[in-house]
Amino acid sequence: MKNDYLIDVKTETLKSGRTYFTPDGAYPSITTILGKTANNIWLQKWIEKVGEEEAARVSKEATDRGTLVHEFAERYFNGGSISDLALQTSDVKQMSEDLIVSVESGIEDIWGQEQVLWSNKYRYAGRTDMVGIWKGKPTIIDFKTSKKKKYVKQI
Repeated sequence: MKNDYLIDVKTETLKSGRTYFTPDGAYPSITTILGKTANNIWLQKWIEKVGEEEAARVSKEATDRGTLVHEFAERYFNGGSISDLALQTSDVKQMSEDLIVSVESGIEDIWGQEQVLWSNKYRYAGRTDMVGIWKGKPTIIDFKTSKKKKYVKQI
């Protein structure tokens, strides 16, 4: 059974960043690596343009929205109730509904949600939203919640 390969992995946030303690060793989070190596000049320019207070407000709004959308999707695909989605803002409702419909259009079998995956070759780890069969292929599924339109990409 495919689920036999999905295991719990301990995670800690250290001074160096989020670290996953896999059976094969301690690996840094891919998000931590990308955060430390990314060129964020565009972000600094945006903060300077809108001001730190407005940037913090917009960032918090996006983070809160993303958290809610992920929670509703995870609950839905775990067979739980999402009746309280009706109480959310229109953007959270729309994004949640769109995400659920999009995933349902191709998902055939869900092996797990919020799974830790790691690469022994590259020595990093990360958490993905869903792992399963998408249109006949084993697939790593990552939910996106930015306001920019995203497209399904299967490699």
